[in-house]
Amino acid sequence: MDWRPGQIAVGLVAGLGIGVAIDRVCVRVAGPPEEAQPTRPSPVTGSATAPSSEATHGMVPSNLPNAAGAKTPVALTSAIDDATRETQLRAQIQELQQSLNKLKAEADPLFVPPLTRPANLAPRFEEQALTRAAMDVIHEINPKAEVTAVDCTEYPCIIYGTGLTIDQGKSIKSAAAFQPYQDDHGSMAMVNDTFSLWVVPNDDPNPLDAIDQRSSVRIRAMSATSRPH
Repeated sequence: MDWRPGQIAVGLVAGLGIGVAIDRVCVRVAGPPEEAQPTRPSPVTGSATAPSSEATHGMVPSNLPNAAGAKTPVALTSAIDDATRETQLRAQIQELQQSLNKLKAEADPLFVPPLTRPANLAPRFEEQALTRAAMDVIHEINPKAEVTAVDCTEYPCIIYGTGLTIDQGKSIKSAAAFQPYQDDHGSMAMVNDTFSLWVVPNDDPNPLDAIDQRSSVRIRAMSATSRPH
């Protein structure tokens, strides 16, 4: 018989968080200020007259900023570089998000698929018979121990209880009430004074590793506070 009693189950919860935030990148580029040209006094002559409006029409002082707001070549190059960097960062964020979603899916308890129930499952593995047998076994080992829950929402049924020590859990094979299951496969996990137990036929079509993994996922999902006591 392949039996795995006395295992200590430890639930681990791993969390992964990746955050990348991009607000807005503002780059201001300006050329060096032009030096102001010193004003030379105009020679004063008797015939000096003020320039006519026609002569000054359309003239723009060279030291004033571009009135039309046109970007300089340096500003255009900087804007193109900023757009390229932003595109690259967005692509990196999308790639990281995809990796994070994949890791979350793998960490999800439902990522381990449910097992296949054998077509001709023996009556001793049905919920009512298994619950009765588990209660008899537990009370035989320790009259003060008790079965607190039986989860048969999927195969195999998992029995939860409290009140056994590790040494008492190891002696389950010697209990008379357990004799009908001596040739079957099973596992018992204990955390403090609580325990969980599952048993499957020795010819179960599911690999034992798959049964153990799926049962461990279900046991972790069943928190101590949600178990009826």
